[in-house]
Amino acid sequence: MIVFDISSFFGRFHPIVVHLPIGFIFLAIFLEIYVAYKKLNFSRRIISFCWFLGFISSFFAALFGWLLASNGYYIEENIYIHRWSGILIVFLSFIGWGIKARIINLFKSQDSFINYTVLIFLLIVGHQGGNITHGENYLFEYAPDFVKKYFYKEKNQLISYKEKEIDSIEVFSELILPVFENKCIACHNNDISSGGLNMISLEKILVGGAAGSSIIDGNSLSSPIFKRITLPQSHSKFMPPSGEPLTYDEINLIEWWINNGVKNDIRLIDIELSNEEELLLARLFEIDTKPKPWYEKLKNLEELNSEELKKLEVKNLSWKQLANNYPVIEIKFNGNDISDDVLNEILKFNKHVISLTIKKSGLNDSQINIISKLENLMILNIQNNPITDDGIKGINSLNHLERLNLYGTNVTDKSLETFASIKSLKKIYLWNTKVSKEKVSEFNRENKSKEALLDF
Repeated sequence: MIVFDISSFFGRFHPIVVHLPIGFIFLAIFLEIYVAYKKLNFSRRIISFCWFLGFISSFFAALFGWLLASNGYYIEENIYIHRWSGILIVFLSFIGWGIKARIINLFKSQDSFINYTVLIFLLIVGHQGGNITHGENYLFEYAPDFVKKYFYKEKNQLISYKEKEIDSIEVFSELILPVFENKCIACHNNDISSGGLNMISLEKILVGGAAGSSIIDGNSLSSPIFKRITLPQSHSKFMPPSGEPLTYDEINLIEWWINNGVKNDIRLIDIELSNEEELLLARLFEIDTKPKPWYEKLKNLEELNSEELKKLEVKNLSWKQLANNYPVIEIKFNGNDISDDVLNEILKFNKHVISLTIKKSGLNDSQINIISKLENLMILNIQNNPITDDGIKGINSLNHLERLNLYGTNVTDKSLETFASIKSLKKIYLWNTKVSKEKVSEFNRENKSKEALLDF
C-alpha cells in the first residue's frame, strides 16, 4: 500500500515534467537551425547541454508517466503507444545528446536525422497524451473541414430509438447501459474492475466496489457514481480518468435514472416525464415520447377480405376503414336486438376491429365476454344497454381500449376499480348511470391519465 501511494504521488508530477523535454529539445533544435542560418560563431556545448537536459527530463517524464499508469485507472491498450513512444523519446534524446556532444559519430547527416526523428516522435507522443487526457478528437475538433475529413474520428453514437415505441424501451439496458459501455465499462468489467467496481450489469453495479455502494436509489447527489462523473476534471477521483468525459446530456440522463428509482425491469412508459426530460431523451436517442395511436402498430395485419366484409351487412352490421394504409375498421350494429351469432361474426375480424358501436340493442353482461376477445379494440360505444358492474369486469382483457361510452347503462361506483386497472383507458363516459359524482371526482384525482365524465 505504501509503494502504491508513493507511485501515485510521483505519478501526479508527470503532466508537469512532461513539458520540459519538449521545451529543451525544441530550444536545442531552434538554436542549431538559427546559428546555421545566421552563420554565427556559437558554442556547440550549449546545444548539446540542451539535449542533455532534454534527455534527463524525458527520463523523469517517462518514469513518472509509468508510475501514473500503474494506478489502474488507465486501459493498457489506450496508453500502449504513448507509453512506449515515450520510452523511445528517452532513448533518442540520449542518442541526440551523444551526437551533439561528438560522443557518437554514426554517419554524415546524423545531426539533421536525429532532429527530424525526435520532432516526429515528440508529435506522436504529445498527440497520444492529448488523446488520453482529452479524447482522441481533441486536437482536430475545431480544425477546418478538409483536415477533419482525414483525422477526425466520429464519436460513438448511442443507439437511435426513433422507430421504437416507448412502451417497449427498457430504461437500464437500452438507455443507461450504452452510456456506461461508451465511457465506463472499459475500466469496470469482468476482467478489469477498477476500485472493485464492475459495471457490466445493473446487479453488479448495485453490489458496488471497494468503497461500498455505488448508487443510492432515488438520490443521485449521494450516489458515488454520480459524484465521480460531476467532479472537476482536474480532481484525482474524476471519472472517467482518461478519454472523453460524459457529456452534459449523459450526466443529466444518469441523474434522471438514479432519481427515478434504479430498477432493472422498469420501462420508459412507466415513468412520468417532464418536458425537459422528453427533450433530453429526444436529443440522446431520438425518442418520440408522444403517445401514438395503437393502430399505427398494426401495419402488418393481413389485408381485409372484401367478400367476408359483405357478410357483415347481412347481420345488420355496417363498417368503414378508419385509416388509410391500415387494414383496421370500425363496426356498428344497426339493429334493435344483438345476438351472440352477430357478435361471433364480428370476431371473424378480431385483429382488425379497433372501434365497435352497439347501442340500444339489449347487449347484456355475458355478451361483454365475447367483445373482450377483440384484442386490438380501442373504442367501445355500448351506451343505453342493460349492462351492470359484472359485465364491465369482462373488458379487463382489452389492453388497448382508450375510450369507453357507458351512457345510460346500470354501472355503479364498483366499476371505477375496473376502469383504473385498464392502463390504456383514457376517457369513460358515464352520463345517466348509477356512478356517484363524489366517486368520479375521487377517481379523476387518483388517476391522472384518465378522465371519467358524468356530464355532457
